[in-house]
Amino acid sequence: GRMDDHRPVCDFDQLYVQAIALHPLLIRKVQAWAEASGGYFQFDVRTLSRMESNTTGSLRRSNRFRRLSVAARTPASTPESRFVKWSEVKDAPQSQETIKWCSLKSPGRALEKATRSYSKDYSFLVDLCRQSI
Repeated sequence: GRMDDHRPVCDFDQLYVQAIALHPLLIRKVQAWAEASGGYFQFDVRTLSRMESNTTGSLRRSNRFRRLSVAARTPASTPESRFVKWSEVKDAPQSQETIKWCSLKSPGRALEKATRSYSKDYSFLVDLCRQSI
């Protein structure tokens, strides 16, 4: 019945459903942290290439889009070539589509980790949702 804040969630299905529900909230929180810290996110060059081929007019001429395009053509050996500053894309939904957000840990991998590392105690799975700045 009632939720108990002092008891860990030990049911894998319940834990995973909570992770699914919290994932979008974590992304918004990480965006706020990136804004406050001047943080960068990794972006997906393939998504940017598809956007370039489908884009015309004012978007193609925008500074944000040009910076992403130039960064995508920088050699992969340059670390900053694959990252975009959040403050430069936060107001451009089309540019945000290029960010590589981390996905939830797969159920299979989560079960494997709980079995191998935590003797099937699912309450120790604290990284089903994750992101990086």
